[in-house]
Amino acid sequence: MATGRHGEDSSSQNGNTVISVERGGAAGVVRIDLGDGSSFFVPRTVVESEELDVGTELTPARVARLTSLGEAALAREKALALLAIRDHSRFQLALKLKSRGFGSAVIAQTLEYLIERGYLDDLRFARLWVASRLRRNPEGRSLLAAGLSRAGVSRECATEALLEFSEEDEREAMERAADRLRGRRSLSADKLAASLLRKGFPVRAVRRLAGLE
Repeated sequence: MATGRHGEDSSSQNGNTVISVERGGAAGVVRIDLGDGSSFFVPRTVVESEELDVGTELTPARVARLTSLGEAALAREKALALLAIRDHSRFQLALKLKSRGFGSAVIAQTLEYLIERGYLDDLRFARLWVASRLRRNPEGRSLLAAGLSRAGVSRECATEALLEFSEEDEREAMERAADRLRGRRSLSADKLAASLLRKGFPVRAVRRLAGLE
């Protein structure tokens, strides 16, 4: 496959003539420059299968099809890069892809691709999110459920993830939260109870721990 810039005079005849085939910014993606000054990205495998080369003539329909393939490849690359940093819910990942300029159809196709291959799983995300939250900032079941809802996790997935969060787990989380609060400053029983209630722990359990019952 030839790579590089074609002569300026040869690109002026047809706006849909490929004048450059260059490696793009994402792994496995190639940028195609056209004689009319436009460009698009396609997977390297598509460059080979479509026999794209400097001087290739492309019809508008073919450009549109190749552009669609390229956008899908770039969306997958970006989604995988985001998932490599941390797990996401479907909702969170869709928002990030949208903020990067990808269209709704490409986003839906990308999410389906990731779900089919096990890269994206809202139940797994919910379980990991709950475990992480309990380590970093212990909360009660009600606030955990609210946090999962804000992350776009369905009620069904949130309920299943929280089934693994037993009453004993919630009591231990409340005790850890109380220890952290006491370690920061001296608190009266009433103020300790108020702080724990704001963290979503059950009223009766909070009152018992704070010595108000």
